[in-house]
Parts: sequence; C-alpha cells; structure tokens
Amino acid sequence: MWPILFSIPGLQWPVYSFGAMIAIAFFVGSLYLERLAQRFGDDPANDPAKYSSLALWLLFGIIGGGRILYVLVHPEEFFGGSVVSSISAIVQIWNGGLVFYGGFIATFLIGMWKIRSYKLRRWHAADLGMIAGFLGLGIGRIGCLLVGDDHGRLCDPSLPFPIAITIPDPIPEKSFFPAEWAGKTVYATQIYMMVNGFGLALLGRWLLGRRKFAGQVTFIMMGIYAVTRGIIEYFRGDDAARGFTDVVLGSETIRLYTSVKIGMVLLPLSIVMYLVLQKRAARPAQ
Repeated sequence: MWPILFSIPGLQWPVYSFGAMIAIAFFVGSLYLERLAQRFGDDPANDPAKYSSLALWLLFGIIGGGRILYVLVHPEEFFGGSVVSSISAIVQIWNGGLVFYGGFIATFLIGMWKIRSYKLRRWHAADLGMIAGFLGLGIGRIGCLLVGDDHGRLCDPSLPFPIAITIPDPIPEKSFFPAEWAGKTVYATQIYMMVNGFGLALLGRWLLGRRKFAGQVTFIMMGIYAVTRGIIEYFRGDDAARGFTDVVLGSETIRLYTSVKIGMVLLPLSIVMYLVLQKRAARPAQ
C-alpha cells in the first residue's frame, strides 16, 4: 500500500497514488484508442486525431459521472452545510473517490453524442472505445489497491496472495482501510477488479478482429462486466461506502448493492442491443 506517492518539495502538496493511476490510465487508454483507430478506423490517416479529441470529452464523463454517482450514493457526506461547503466537498474527488458505473454511463452517453460531430460510425467507435476503456480500468484499479479503496471483506488468513491480502499494521496515512482491521486479511477485490478490466480488454481486442457486426464487442463486454462486477461485489467489505438495499424474500434477505442493481439493468439491455444490432446487420442491403 502506498496512498501518498510523495509530497511536492517546498509546497507540502501530497501526490496521491489513486489520482496518479487515474491519470496514467487515461493517458494509456487514450494512446491505445489512437492505435486501434490507426488499425481499424475507416480513415486511418485522420481517425486517430478524431479519437484523440473524443477522448478529451470522455474524460469529463469519467470524472464527472463517477463523482456524481458517488455523491448520489452518499449525499450525507456533501449536504447539510452551506452551499459553498457542499460544492467544495463535491469537487474534491480525492475524498471519497469515484463510482465506476457513474463514469461508465456518462462516458457512454457523451461518446454517443460527440461521435456524430466527428463523423464516426457509432457502434464501431463504441467497440474501439470500450476496449481502450477497460484497459484504462485495469490500470486505474491499481490505484484502488494502493490506497486500500474498494477493499474486500475479512477472510481466512491462510488464503494466498493474490486471492487475499494482509492489511499493513500500522495502516498508512490516507488509507481507506478501517483502522480496526490493521494486520488482518481480506479478499483482494481490488486485484479481482484489476484482472477483470485487463481480461475484458484482451477479450475485446480478440473479438474485434472476429466480430460479425459493429457493436458486437461493446455489448458482449458490457454484459460480461455486469455479471463479473456483480460477483465481485459480494467479496467486498466496504458496505457503507457502496450503498445497498436489503430485499426480503421469504426467510432470506438479499443485499443488492448499487453496482449490482445497475448491472441488473445493463445485462438485459446488453442482450437486447446485441440481438437488435445482429438482426440489423443480417438484413440484405437495399
């Protein structure tokens, strides 16, 4: 764990590992998106520049959407004081962080809006962007591991790394691990999510050269992520940080986390859109 990478000499400004990894993730993801555009774009000479400009717009979605959903899940952290204090707390994204699905949804919507102005094929561009985005997600999750964010629940201390990790004792300053968990073992959910991101990026890249229609990669990846993220949620131990609803079914109580509920919408949506685009691609040209 390394929540603070270093402090800027003379200014005492800490550089947080989470923010640094988010910046690296965006930089690497953007470069890879340009590379995909060079190889798979309709206009290899001009498409890389278009996708590079598009990536800057997507950055607003990643940060803005991710922060908005975090605020919606945790309104008690931001409201109750003055308007100025609420706004100040909201813009300090290093306090509390971002929610992936918020950034994902906002980025998707912004991308669909801006693609038209760049004269790119909508679902083809979505396929390329999805692959680069999940590559960036895998890198960004390294930042979660470094700060102890999105941590797992307590587990058997005999479980090996990377299935589980042992929390440092003492816990580093600015860590998100509960103080009373120092020295204890938890599921390495940050690593699960990191591997999930990299794995989906590899799958998407493999599918890209084999797809039957534009959009196929997008909705396969989206559907798989809805399932894998939902599974990982039940290994996490930061319930208070995620938001949840307890649903009583007979004698059983099922806890539905925010990401699980969103995934329950995205999975059927992905299936429907996949079938719609598949049917559209199968129609004979007029």
